[in-house]
Amino acid sequence: MVEEQIPQCYVATTKENVTIYRQWLFTHKAQQQITDYFGPVFPEINKNEAIIEGIFTHPDYRGLRVMSNAMSQIVKQQQYKNLNRIIAFVEEENISSLKGFYRMGFTPYIIRQENWFLFKGNISFNQILDKVQNNYLNAPSYISFET
Repeated sequence: MVEEQIPQCYVATTKENVTIYRQWLFTHKAQQQITDYFGPVFPEINKNEAIIEGIFTHPDYRGLRVMSNAMSQIVKQQQYKNLNRIIAFVEEENISSLKGFYRMGFTPYIIRQENWFLFKGNISFNQILDKVQNNYLNAPSYISFET
């Protein structure tokens, strides 16, 4: 994503300038770049929406709530003040990220399902069932959260 110059990549560093966290926050302005790079793996986003992607916390700093602290600082920026929804897709096995998003006030929104047949993928976005909504840590596939 860096090589494709997809905006906006944010990083968190230590006092010694060691990168410990990074993430992208895409707005509708980068929709075409996102689709060109990833393919149709995200829903189309409106002017008041953004997608978080490429989140990585250095293993030595996991469990210290770096993600939630960094994300709260990022979304407070003036350029994001009109966002009504921030979407993040999280794999169901990534319990620590699911818990982190929950602590930040994200709630389940949609499920992205990927189906493959003979090397051809099909991606669909489906409403979350009430049962999943009430217990989203056990939800299937990728869960999109919104704030």
